[in-house]
Amino acid sequence: MAAGLTRGGAPACQERSFPDMPDQLDRLKTAVADRYDVERLLGQGGTATVYLAHDRKLHRPVAIKVLRAEVTATVGADRFTREIEVTARLQHPHIVSVIESGSAHGLLYYILAYAPGESLRQLLQRTGQLDVDDAVRITREVGDALTYAHSQGVVHRDIKPENILLSGGHAVVSDFGLVKAVSGPDGERLTDSGLVLGTPWYMSPEQAAGDPGIDARADEYSLACVLYEMLAGEPPFSGATPQMVLARHVSQAPPLIRIVRPNISVGVAAVLERGLAKAPVDRYPSVAEFATALDRAHSGPPLPALVRQWHPVRGVAIAVLALASAWLVWHQVRRGGAGRSGDVRPLDPSHVAVLALGAPGASPELAAFAANLTNRLTDGLSSIDALTVISRRGIEPYDVAAIPIDSIARALRIGTFIGGDVVAEGSRVRVSLHLIDGSGHQVASTNVEAGFPERQLLVDAAADTITRLLRQKLGPAIRMRRRLLETTSIAAFEKEQAGEARKASFNAQLNGNDLRAASRSLDDADSLFAAAERLDPKWVEPIVGRSSLAQERIQLGFIEHRSNGEQVLRAGIAQAERAIRIAPANPSALQMRGLLRYWLWDRYRPADSATALALRDSAEEDLERAIDGNPDRSRVLRILSELVAASGRLDEAVVLAQRAYAVDPFLETASVNVVRLFEFNFELGKDDSAARWCREGAVRFPEDPQFYDCQLRLMAWSNVSGHDPAKARELEARALAHYPATERAPYAPFLDLLVGTVYARAGKRDSARAALARGLAVERRNPGIVIPAADILMLLGDTLASVNLVVGYAAAHREDRDAMRRNPGLRLLQQDHRVAAALTSSPR
Repeated sequence: MAAGLTRGGAPACQERSFPDMPDQLDRLKTAVADRYDVERLLGQGGTATVYLAHDRKLHRPVAIKVLRAEVTATVGADRFTREIEVTARLQHPHIVSVIESGSAHGLLYYILAYAPGESLRQLLQRTGQLDVDDAVRITREVGDALTYAHSQGVVHRDIKPENILLSGGHAVVSDFGLVKAVSGPDGERLTDSGLVLGTPWYMSPEQAAGDPGIDARADEYSLACVLYEMLAGEPPFSGATPQMVLARHVSQAPPLIRIVRPNISVGVAAVLERGLAKAPVDRYPSVAEFATALDRAHSGPPLPALVRQWHPVRGVAIAVLALASAWLVWHQVRRGGAGRSGDVRPLDPSHVAVLALGAPGASPELAAFAANLTNRLTDGLSSIDALTVISRRGIEPYDVAAIPIDSIARALRIGTFIGGDVVAEGSRVRVSLHLIDGSGHQVASTNVEAGFPERQLLVDAAADTITRLLRQKLGPAIRMRRRLLETTSIAAFEKEQAGEARKASFNAQLNGNDLRAASRSLDDADSLFAAAERLDPKWVEPIVGRSSLAQERIQLGFIEHRSNGEQVLRAGIAQAERAIRIAPANPSALQMRGLLRYWLWDRYRPADSATALALRDSAEEDLERAIDGNPDRSRVLRILSELVAASGRLDEAVVLAQRAYAVDPFLETASVNVVRLFEFNFELGKDDSAARWCREGAVRFPEDPQFYDCQLRLMAWSNVSGHDPAKARELEARALAHYPATERAPYAPFLDLLVGTVYARAGKRDSARAALARGLAVERRNPGIVIPAADILMLLGDTLASVNLVVGYAAAHREDRDAMRRNPGLRLLQQDHRVAAALTSSPR
């Protein structure tokens, strides 16, 4: 019988050597002596100890699970017995039957049928990975067990390899109801005793967050994690601590299974990825549907170009998933076989067509909705300057399933297609969309599901939502395919993409506070970029990739309190200059050198004013040259706006930020552009405009902590939103909840002082003084502390202390004077001549 061991622990059913537990064993023998002979210890897990016993009445072996003492101390016998009685009613060939439960001699225990054989954990420890057929079969059988349990109102909550036994050639599931039985009356986790209910490596995001309302889709997620481990040999997420693993379940996309097992079909990978979706609504509605989809994807024929399965793909995962199909495009173009007539021009991925959305078996109303939505998507994408979108009239003759995608692509010179289906499910509509390249291979998918009681009236809202999603998907896919055609070596491209993937993992590792892994990722990325350069020395992208790592190394150095930032930036600039020597007009190389020169000027200002001005001007020139012909020009304009603002030209910075916002075709920098528009307007004293941009950001990007931060700044340093301490505390809490773990600690004192400013403005002087004391106890070398602290001191009437704080900081940190002078928190204080003089600096 499988014990609930931690991942990678000793086999659940194997006899092991444990510390002597005569007291518990003797009490158990006494408690069950009327029917069972306890023979030996089988295993020990996080919540229970397992013994093998003999049922004298029915002459069969049984397993007895005894809850650990600390669990028993927090669980009432009545609740435990009640929950186990519910699960005891589950009778299914793939569920280990519960015979009875009991409470005696200070023990809580329950008795199960003994399933001879090994656990899935033991099998994985022996084999590492399983054959795809076996993995799918085990998943289907566990899915059958879960589907039956869910129909009886029972959610397992702890699906993992230790709880899946392989007996008689079939999978059987153990421990139904145990997690619920040992949780509190409202489903909360019992953390006081050090317990973690559920297993971090397989725990759904909603269970990790402590959501008491979890449903059957939590088991679907856990089963998908188990399937992933069976195929990959390790779970989708790992980490040095359980907390780190849980954080990754909540915030990090799992590595794509096809990277580890390239022979996994696209269909199986798609089903697995949907099962691992962060939000329950994005998974299959039931475990039964998940298992059925998996079985069909595995046993059915290869998926056609317009794949009917859909799944969310995020970030760099799009590029990695597309690698195989992109190789086909590259190979076709390099061989000169792009068209039957000898046309060897590569298909431009920014040339886009929207195929008519299907509505199989739909009512006339839904078919009209699909047609209307197709038109609206075409119109929405046509408004993006970076795309060339074929009109509906142009593509309509080809809206026939019998015409292959690659034939349409050759005829119309289209590099990217968008197709999909619209399906009604009760009062809701699900729109599944696929991005398909010119060779007919799917490179990304997404879906939208919403209630449309008046479908035609709400088609505009649906089109707007889907257009935004498509823009976000198109950006990475188009960038990757353009990059592919720049190199003469597919091996170089593969190395460069692998480097990008390693670089992309850096932020997730940093957010999980795994600094060692984050540092390794940067080193690995650098090595991969270097390998790509060796394979194609004339291709500049790998060199630019090596240069770009300076950004992440600066961030890591700041967290680790390393002071080698100037050295890192100069090394990055040197790499960018190598790329520029190969391709003097390359926008990516110019953009990177301009960015790093700007940071060098802004953060490590040369003492000589002429040298500083020359550095700033060279950075500005690089960025201006990088705008033309750059698909990434929105990002360049945003960086240029920051440089111009740091130079004191705020009106010009606002114009540049608005341009960046307007020309962002794939919405990759939209949130940052909105933040900058808030900041620049606020620094200019245009508080109403600043508040408008802050509101827009809060609506469009509710998960971004900066838009709670900006509301708090407006409340503290302006009069546009009132001074409500309770609201300020709420904004502070929301901001901290959304900041990554590594950023939370540095921001917390600043946000606390902003709340203190609101208290001071609201006349709550004691609360303001308390916030001030907390802030000044942290440090006085940070402008994020000095400015709000000085503001509170002034509002409390201690003007001299306020002035001295600012003047002292400005004297010690000449490089921060310009930024301090623009800061809205010092508006009133700058009316004091001493502060005005202290913030005056020589021209840059």
